[in-house]
Amino acid sequence: MRLAIVILSIVTVLLSLISLPYSSHALEAVEVWTARYNNQGGSHDEPTCLALGEDGSVYVGGYSSHSTQGYDYLLIKYDNDGNELWVNRHNGPVSIDDWIHDLELDNDGNIIVTGSCGVALYWWDFVTIKYSPDGTELWTASYNGPGDLSDLYPSLAIDEEGNIFISGESYGDSTAGKDIATIKYDADGNELWVQRYDAGGMGDWSNDIAVDVDGNVFVTGTSAPVAGSYDITTIKYDTGGSEQWVAQYDGSMNDTDIGRALTVDGDGNTYVTGSILATGEYFDYVTIKYDNDGNEVWTRNYGDPFHSGDIPAAITVNDAGDVYVTGTNFNGHAQNYLTIKYSSDGFQQWTAQYDNNGSYGNDEVKDITLDSEGNIYITGWSDGYGTMKDYATVKYSPEGEEIWVARFDGALHYDTGIALVVDDDDYVYVTGHSITDSTWTDFLTVKYDQVIVGVESDSPAFLPELFQVNAYPNPFNPTTTITFDLPVASTITLNVYDINGRNVGTKHASHLHNVGFGESDLQFYTPGSHSITFDASGLASGVYLYRMEAGEFIGSGKMVLLK
Repeated sequence: MRLAIVILSIVTVLLSLISLPYSSHALEAVEVWTARYNNQGGSHDEPTCLALGEDGSVYVGGYSSHSTQGYDYLLIKYDNDGNELWVNRHNGPVSIDDWIHDLELDNDGNIIVTGSCGVALYWWDFVTIKYSPDGTELWTASYNGPGDLSDLYPSLAIDEEGNIFISGESYGDSTAGKDIATIKYDADGNELWVQRYDAGGMGDWSNDIAVDVDGNVFVTGTSAPVAGSYDITTIKYDTGGSEQWVAQYDGSMNDTDIGRALTVDGDGNTYVTGSILATGEYFDYVTIKYDNDGNEVWTRNYGDPFHSGDIPAAITVNDAGDVYVTGTNFNGHAQNYLTIKYSSDGFQQWTAQYDNNGSYGNDEVKDITLDSEGNIYITGWSDGYGTMKDYATVKYSPEGEEIWVARFDGALHYDTGIALVVDDDDYVYVTGHSITDSTWTDFLTVKYDQVIVGVESDSPAFLPELFQVNAYPNPFNPTTTITFDLPVASTITLNVYDINGRNVGTKHASHLHNVGFGESDLQFYTPGSHSITFDASGLASGVYLYRMEAGEFIGSGKMVLLK
């Protein structure tokens, strides 16, 4: 009754930007959809890689067992709502095991997968396939090394011109052992060159590949200059396949040192992370920065005080040259996620551990990525409370603060996250395998949204069908119009947050125009359609979240500022 009296006497505008005691935990990851693929009852379906198209399509690659032909390549396309659009299987020439190992998209949205296909019992060749966005197979290219034995575990990179590079382990002959084999194909699948690297000790293989803006190719892995001693080996080839440099790193124990992942920045620097035998039988992280000529700029080791084993899994670098390494740390009792940030000069900025279940469970990282704001996302698997394994995806701020943890626990409580990507709207996609029938595994892909939670309000209901709030244009620079339809007359409270959940409204209160605001303007909007102009001239580019409360109704959304 009091509300009605006030409405009759005051029909004006309210915009109140309030500062709530938010921490970065004001954001939470919420499942938007899950998509499960089960080829047939009693089969193993195992994803290994994940990519996004510019239209929001989701591609998952891996392998899938067949009742009569072993494992096949398996590639699935989903739309952005999680609907399965098509499935492609590839069976090698002799119907034994075939595995997709890596997946990338070119600038035209074509999908390229690489892996190994069985050609004889215990022998495999590299097989690379290009598909169009509608799933049509465009070409297939195979590589059989000179030893006519096995070629395994290729990684994949694509340059701006659509050329395709793969690198993996390949047997030279029965006496020479494994070499690092790197191959370049053009966009039509024609083999342009092959380079093989043999350090002489019968054991060389690569684990990762990257290409820079000039089409130079970088691979990292390990090589054995002498039998039984392995060094981290990183190689640069130019676009024509000429070897530019080889950098080897031998740890203090002169034993088993393995390059596990690498990335390159826009200045031609190369960053490698790997594991080095540090003491006894336990490993430490090592991270190395090389300049464009292969000179070692800095090297940083990280070992847990327990010296119980630290093995990195992935590395990435931001535009400022800050380096993020993630992997698994063994603290003497159990495995944990361990993520480290280094500055471009190699100074350790922070370390962050994720340990879900204390000394009673293990956690193992598989992948890392960054968003446009510099936040860090990692995924893998984690022992749960009362469960075996869950997907565990963690988001950290650039300062190393844990923002949220998202866990996926399937019906039989055995789920392993393998890969993740984040799109331009900060939706997070994770794929892995999930057991649903005794010991058989399915592809399981999850899409998460990031939403604001924990806002104190006397208005508990969220009825989007009655209260729609939108921003247009979106993306915008520097102004956008926030429109909303009120079902009833009400006060309005609008809060704007950055992607880490910090309220930027109070600080930037003068940037909201065309409305009255301030402590004395507690007035009402009438029922119907309204709009507010939001001016973000004083804010940095990025994703912002807006939340509007109107009595018992709440509306929210995302807007992207591009300057």
